[in-house]
Amino acid sequence: MPATIMSFLKWIVLILFAVFAVGPVLWMFVSAFKTTPEILTTPFHLPSEWRWGNIGRAWGEAGFSRYTMNTVIMTFPAVVIGVALSTLGGYAFARFNFRGGGLAFFLLLYGLTVPFQALMIPLFYNFSRFGLINEYPGLIAALIAVHLPFGIFLMRSFFVNAQAEIADAARIDGCSEYGVFWHAMLPLARPGVLALTTILFTDQWKAFLLPLILIQDDARRPLTLGLLFLRDAQSQQQYELLAAGVIIASVPTILLFLATNRYFQQGLVAGSSK
Repeated sequence: MPATIMSFLKWIVLILFAVFAVGPVLWMFVSAFKTTPEILTTPFHLPSEWRWGNIGRAWGEAGFSRYTMNTVIMTFPAVVIGVALSTLGGYAFARFNFRGGGLAFFLLLYGLTVPFQALMIPLFYNFSRFGLINEYPGLIAALIAVHLPFGIFLMRSFFVNAQAEIADAARIDGCSEYGVFWHAMLPLARPGVLALTTILFTDQWKAFLLPLILIQDDARRPLTLGLLFLRDAQSQQQYELLAAGVIIASVPTILLFLATNRYFQQGLVAGSSK
């Protein structure tokens, strides 16, 4: 009987957590197809009429087509370059013994402890000095630099836990060090690469502070800033457009996570154990 009661209590707790996690998402989804008066008067009711045109209005009228394209331009190069550099750096720290390697890795880990808020002001002044404000290359470089310590740390854990015998066998077969990395070790780290890609894409797609500091031109703002300035710019709030904008901004990350969920979990487990 006590075991049955404990099991029942566990399910109750899990259901409550699910309601708190999924409830706001469902509420935002339903609100995207209402009108502002309906959202304010009956916030927890289904819409009297499902206004699918709100998504189209947010895409065109509110400018989310432009914001989405800006986010794609910002995110994809940062993710591709960040994953490539993290993989190469993680392999180097895991497999090569070079002078100063321990100190370099310690400094890399130290970078994980520095809050971004401590870097905001000097970053803005330095980027202003080099003319990188309102420039995609500057924003992309900053996104890569901010996430690189974590990426290298994560990928190093995969290569450290990978079987060294496979690399030795590849060298015996005549592979160069590049061939060992590309043909032998990188396939073993595929779950880690996919997990890192998912993490970087999610973090950079929803990046807020860095674009807020470095992008001041509305024509180049990403989705996160588009939502912020849409809320502040309207004299008469249209909450249905804000909700529709949130849906547009959320769909890519949700689809990516659903597509890579199996590899994401496998990658995180493989990188934490041997």
